[in-house]
Amino acid sequence: MRYISLLLLVALSIFAFGCTSLQQETKPLEEENLEILDLKKSISEMDMKIEEINNKLFILQEKVNTNRDRIEALELEREKITVIPPVGLKVVKLKDEEEKVEEEEAAEEAEEEKEAPTPEEIYNRGRELLKAGRNGEARKTFSEFVERFPSHALADNALYWIGESFYSERNFKDALENFKAVVERYPDENKAPDAMLKMAYSYMELKEKARAEETLKELMDRYPLSEAAEKAEKRLGRP
Repeated sequence: MRYISLLLLVALSIFAFGCTSLQQETKPLEEENLEILDLKKSISEMDMKIEEINNKLFILQEKVNTNRDRIEALELEREKITVIPPVGLKVVKLKDEEEKVEEEEAAEEAEEEKEAPTPEEIYNRGRELLKAGRNGEARKTFSEFVERFPSHALADNALYWIGESFYSERNFKDALENFKAVVERYPDENKAPDAMLKMAYSYMELKEKARAEETLKELMDRYPLSEAAEKAEKRLGRP
């Protein structure tokens, strides 16, 4: 009897332990089910938002397509429009317009040439400025003359007077360069002998006596009948 009671006690203990274990296992399953439900709910809400965005994008695309169709229709209508000039308005052809522009340009050029000073007027202006002691302006005027009319009969004179303007300011280096230019560019013109004489004088002022004497001798050889050659001979002290 005592043995049977002991067995019953063991059996009850095992049953109680089993119930407790079952309860412990059941609780986590319930929590997992709740989490799964929450996830399903979140996914469902996200699907709804995505669907809403897709609907908005679809509506926007429809509006873009509609506007594009309207623009294309307007472009076609504009191409069909024919511009009709007002009554009484003369339609000038492109060729006639070009000829008119050319005529106006030719007239302007003729007017400018008519108003432009002659080479002699420019040269005389330079001489007047030089006499007035306005050397800088005179040089600018003579330089313009030589640049514009290098083959003119007065070109060597203009270049010579540039050298003279520097010489009068005792700027013998620049004076020498311009006197040299006269001899090199216009060796057969009337100012070449005078320019060569002034080259010698400039060398003397620059303390280059040997080159000065050499230039005077060359002047006498190249232009023996010139007045400048007579001055060179006297300068050298020849009888």
